[in-house]
Amino acid sequence: MKQAPSYALFTYAYNFRRFRINMLGVSQAQVAAKCKTSKSFISQVERAEVGISINKAEEFSVLLFNKTLEEMLKDKPKDFRTVQEKLPTGRTDRFKK
Repeated sequence: MKQAPSYALFTYAYNFRRFRINMLGVSQAQVAAKCKTSKSFISQVERAEVGISINKAEEFSVLLFNKTLEEMLKDKPKDFRTVQEKLPTGRTDRFKK
């Protein structure tokens, strides 16, 4: 049986996805390329399906969003299912400038 993600991981995942879509407007593949990791890992991070080390979480936060780990954990979601409904899904190339 899969263990539920910690609230910190859940919060990081929520903010990571929110910032990727709203601040950067780029795809998971583009983020993965910038972070030198796989798209599937970025997808798992955004869904809080995989643990991420504190060092890696902070590295991604600074590299992508110029935010500290503390800032990434500030805005706390109430319910992940509700969060998923509010965020856009699918392709993000409509955000390209």
